[in-house]
Parts: sequence; C-alpha cells; structure tokens
Amino acid sequence: MKNKTKFLLMFIASIILVCILVQANVYADENTKVITTAEELANAIKDQANGETWVIKEGTYTLTQEFLNKYASWGTNGEEDGKIGQGNWYFPIYADNITIKGEGKVVITSDVETENGNWATQDFISIWGDNVTIDGIDIKCKEEQNKAIEVMGKNATLKNINLQKVNEDGSGSIIFNALNDDGDIGNAKVENVTLYSWISATYSKKGDLEAKNVTIDFTDNSYAGFSTPQNGYAWRPSINVNDNAVSLKNSNLKVLVDDKINLTEQVFMDKLPENTTVTLTEDVSVDKMLNISTNNVTLDLNGHTLTPSDEFTSTWENHNDSHLVQTLNANNVTIKNGSIVTTEANKHGVNIYNSNNIVLENLKIDNTKTMGGAPIVINGSSAIVKGKLDLTIGENSWYGINVDPKEGNASLSFANGSKVSMTGGDDDNNNKSVIQLDGNTENVNVSGTNEAGLATDENGNYVVAEVKDDEGGEENNPATTPDEGNDGNNTVTTPEEGDNGNNTVVTPEGNNNTAISGNNAVNETSNPSTGDNLIIYITLLALSIIGMFSATIIKRKIA
Repeated sequence: MKNKTKFLLMFIASIILVCILVQANVYADENTKVITTAEELANAIKDQANGETWVIKEGTYTLTQEFLNKYASWGTNGEEDGKIGQGNWYFPIYADNITIKGEGKVVITSDVETENGNWATQDFISIWGDNVTIDGIDIKCKEEQNKAIEVMGKNATLKNINLQKVNEDGSGSIIFNALNDDGDIGNAKVENVTLYSWISATYSKKGDLEAKNVTIDFTDNSYAGFSTPQNGYAWRPSINVNDNAVSLKNSNLKVLVDDKINLTEQVFMDKLPENTTVTLTEDVSVDKMLNISTNNVTLDLNGHTLTPSDEFTSTWENHNDSHLVQTLNANNVTIKNGSIVTTEANKHGVNIYNSNNIVLENLKIDNTKTMGGAPIVINGSSAIVKGKLDLTIGENSWYGINVDPKEGNASLSFANGSKVSMTGGDDDNNNKSVIQLDGNTENVNVSGTNEAGLATDENGNYVVAEVKDDEGGEENNPATTPDEGNDGNNTVTTPEEGDNGNNTVVTPEGNNNTAISGNNAVNETSNPSTGDNLIIYITLLALSIIGMFSATIIKRKIA
C-alpha cells in the first residue's frame, strides 16, 4: 500500500510540475514579452524590435514621467529614427510587425499633462511601423487630448479598443496619416472600437480602410454643433475619408447624438458612410431640412422627437427645401421609432424623392402645423411602412400620404402587422384621404392596405377602415385600440427604447494632425488563452486524481 501511495503522490507531483512548465512556456517564444507593470511596458517601448508580441496582463498601466524618460530621445536621431525631428512621444511604436494584446481589462494611460503643442504632444499612441496590431486595450489620453491613436504606417489593425472619454472634448480621435511616399495606409482595419470623437483618413492619399462595429458617442461633447468660417463643420462624428483617396468599407457604424449637434450639416451630409445608424439620445431640432442622400443608413429617433428649430429657414421659392426630413437619391434608408413634428415653417413631414426601399417604422408624423403639405410624400420612389404609423393632419394639410410616380414608378406597401391611423384636419376628417394618388396612377402600386386598417371609399380614396362595435353598430375609429383619453380616432405609436450616448469630431492640420474627442469605456472580458485552457484542464485532472485517491483512503479506513 505504501508503494502505491508513494507512486501516486509522485504522479500527482509530476502533473503539477507539468502545469508549471506549461505556464512558463505559454509565452516561451523569444519574440513574446509578457508585461505586468508599467515599467515593463516602458521597457518594451524602449527596446521594441520587429516581429514582437506584447501580452499585457490585466491592470491599469500609467506611464509616468520617469517611464517616458526611458525613450524620450527616440525621434531625435535623424536617419535612425526616420527623420522624425523631435522626441518626447508618449507611446511611439516604430518597429514593424508589432502585436500588442491585452488580456482581461487593460487600461493604458499617463499622468503627464502637456499642452496641445508640437506633434509629439498631440498623440498618445503614435504608430510609425507597418503591420502593427493593437487588440483588447482601453486607452485614456491626457486632459488636453487630441489624437488618441495616429497611424503613420501601413496595414494597421485596431480592434477591441475603447478610447475612454476624458472630458467634454471627448476621448481623442483616431487619425490615419500615412507618411510613406505614396501616402498609402495599406489595408487598415478598425473593428469593435468605441470612442467619443471621430476617425479620419483625410490626410492619406490611398489604401483601404475596413471598419466594423465602430461606435461614436458624441453626446455632451463640446464639438457638437461647433464650426468655423474656414472649415465649416469639419469636426464630424463619423469615419471621414476624401473622395478618390482612401477607400472606406464600413459596416455597422453607430453614432449617438444629442440636441447640441447640427444634425443636418454635421452628420447627415453627403459624406455620411453607408451602413451607419444615427441614434438620438434626446429630442433634437434642426435649422434646415434634414436631407438624407446616402444609401443604407438608419435614423433611429429612439423614442424622441425631431422638430424644426425657431431658426429653421428655407431659401427656395417653391419651398421644396422646407420639408422637415427628405430622402433624395438614396436607397435602403430607414427612419424609425419616434415622432416627426412640423411647424408653419415646413411643407411636408417626410419627403421621399427618387429613392427606393425607404422604410418608415413605428413613427408618429404630426403635420398639424404646416404652410401647406402632407405628413408623407412619395415621388418617383418606393416606401414600406412597418409597425404603427400615426398621422396627424391640420387645416392646411392636403391629406395623409401622397404617392406620385412622376416620370417613373412609385409604390407604397404596408408590411404584415402594420397599422395606420389618421386624426386631425377639418371637423369632418373623412373629406381628406389617408392616401392620395396623383400623376399616372397606372405606374403606382399600393399594397397591404387592408391589413394596415385602411379601406377605399366610394371615390376610390384610401381612408381609415370602419370597424363594428360589439353590438353590430359602426364606429369611425381605426382598426386599432385607442389610447385612454383619446377621442377614439387616434392611435399613438410607441417607439422602441434605444441607447444613450456621447461622441466627437476631429480636424488635423498638416503633419501635426489636430483631433479632439470624448469618453466612456466599455469593459471587455477576454477569453482565456490556449495556454490558460491547457493549464485548467491539467489542473482539473490532477484534482480529480487527488479526489479519487482520497476517497480510496477514506473508504479503506472506514472498512
């Protein structure tokens, strides 16, 4: 028995030794550095070499002046440092093929405050090398932040990164400023990144930028609504590129804004990237018509109301720039989850012109006050209504919805489960149709009206369908359940609740790109590495053997 016990204990000790050896060899590659302190991080920056991987363990890493001094001279050594011409960078990455990987919650910051002056003071992380990857890191800039990350090299990958909001100026921006002879960023990627400023590649001349799941929170931001006579609204919460320069492939960009933003000129410009969702975090007013001319974008009112401001202006003689919202030459646009309310300064609530597959989902459009128009006009376009559509018209409103093919075709469809109501207007609302067809009606297609609670009257106009009460009588109420306190003709749309947020914009100047930004970081929980999983499995095996051995001893003692 003693020999067996001795053998088993030796076997268990061997397993534990294997665990220790595995742990020691997970990062045994001579090009891999495991970093656990800010001093080790500073040494890695100072001694960096091509092809290294830095594994940064969970924690907050503060680069103090003592640590910055370790590599303060980099950039001053002429040809050796790429003729940078200045030192004292916060976090320069100048070697090629560097990978920096955070494990767990990793925050990198500095307690050294400098004014936003020469180039080295503008950046927090400056990437000069090619093929650099930063993955799973939170970054918090100094108080007077500018560019959180500036990329001068090619083929950079930034993923699973949170640029924390520092103050009302934001988080610091991400700038691609390729300084090779071609101004080429190569194949750059930004994925799962949250920031409170903006991303810009306007200082680069060529290359491909792929962006996935980027969130820009521009709320409570000093750059929201900010412009200058020289640059206009150059600080945009977006991913900004120049025409015929860097090619942008964007998917699922989310932009959060509040009423401080100039929604028309600072966000919904012709440079808004496709596949972007703009979400309101409170009621927002606009000074000019909100013109949407980009394909594949979503305006999520998020339960809030869009209105014209007291300063709303239009300049065209026919007032066709006085609509509150317009889609122009844009396809696959969605407007959803809230209210659009016009005033006497407006013509139409939503004007859809030469656009296809426009989705109107869970909306209340109030055209009670208007210079003369309609809640919705569809000209030479196709639109789809989803969920509830509550229309309110006034004495100057023409009708609820106008559909006109113009020189082509037009269509309006109501998806399954959609419901339409219309209230307001004259004392007798029945003299104004919910849907009015104009132009060559042979080129107009309207479908799904019955399921949406609409019917045609004796003149062929679409009106809200009459429903019978329990006693067989008739009521003029829509085929929906009115809210308490309404007159029975009103169906109120309940928008979905959405996110809240904050974000900013950036404008670099020359080589000293200028950028400013916002805050708030999302905690990331990383999965265990392959080595960690192996250690867990071996440890569990050892514990199982110990348990079985202990049980055998106890059993024999009892016996």
